[in-house]
Amino acid sequence: MRQGQIAPLGSVIQNLRRITPGRQLDSDLEYMGPRPVYRVRWMTANGRRVDYFVDATTGAILSGR
Repeated sequence: MRQGQIAPLGSVIQNLRRITPGRQLDSDLEYMGPRPVYRVRWMTANGRRVDYFVDATTGAILSGR
């Protein structure tokens, strides 16, 4: 993040809140091959748990299940 290569987790969380109202349960920085990704566990407003995988470089949501 210091070199500007990783998106701040706070902006990723704000984006997820806009897309899916709810709250963050936890998060972690992981790797899919060489790509850094945030895994964010999310609780939706209706009580469903979703695991989002977000590209940590671009902030793009890769998947949500």
